[in-house]
Amino acid sequence: MSMNVVITGATSGIGLQIAKHFVQVPDNTVYICGRDEKKLGQTRIELSKVAKGSEIELVKFDLSDIGSTLMSAIELRARTGKVDLLFNNAGVMAPPVRLLSPQGFEVQFATNHLGHFVLTAALIDLVSEAKGRVITISSIAAKRGKIDFDNLNGERSYSPWESYSQSKLANLLFSIELDRRLREANSEAVSLSAHPGFASTSLTTTGQKMANARAMIPKFIEVLVAQSAKKGALPAIEASQIKCDSWLYLGPRGPFEMRGRPTKVEAPALALDEEVARRLWQVSEELTETKFEI
Repeated sequence: MSMNVVITGATSGIGLQIAKHFVQVPDNTVYICGRDEKKLGQTRIELSKVAKGSEIELVKFDLSDIGSTLMSAIELRARTGKVDLLFNNAGVMAPPVRLLSPQGFEVQFATNHLGHFVLTAALIDLVSEAKGRVITISSIAAKRGKIDFDNLNGERSYSPWESYSQSKLANLLFSIELDRRLREANSEAVSLSAHPGFASTSLTTTGQKMANARAMIPKFIEVLVAQSAKKGALPAIEASQIKCDSWLYLGPRGPFEMRGRPTKVEAPALALDEEVARRLWQVSEELTETKFEI
């Protein structure tokens, strides 16, 4: 059965590997989302080499920019009548200095959480109609995360890793709360989460490049410890096909969930706090001026 698949951050890393998987299924339409027009074009060429009767559509927008994200979501709605799979994958990791989005939000919180919140809100009815899935990519860093409602944007103090961990915990809280609301609405859509473990991708350098800084993780450490992006994408791909009717979290089965084949993993206790999840949802709606129609 053909599917419409939307993937953010699909021009490299985990997103690109997810795209490669789905373009090899005949009759799929895979929407490649990214902010760099040149990279989008290069990604289309790369995917075309492995595609098997599927269509590749490009969608250019900056996920950190709420206006750009909303306009592209409207464009996506016009181009597709359903969304079977929405992969909330794009991310920014630990810029060494505090950077702001066009709307003035700390760039990790804006990109990793708020942008996906807005995109999902705009497409959730198309996912529900397709009885589809929203798969939000978190990180093992979420275990170190805490939602500081008095410092979501790092105005009082900024720590690259604390802000990153907060944004990845927000991914889990959002994914679980979305599924809770889908269940309450009797929707047959499902929200799930996955994380890639420690995978060798451009995510480890993107935040540094944005701040004109050196790579935070030496390449030789990645080579020795990290698994490939292809293997890192497996939990997200598994989340798209595992039998379930409510939220699950998947990650690598190896030591410390850093590498290995995908399996069900436990979310950190803070991700299961319903009161925090509801408050984060409300704050996200207020900050983005976005409402979910579910």
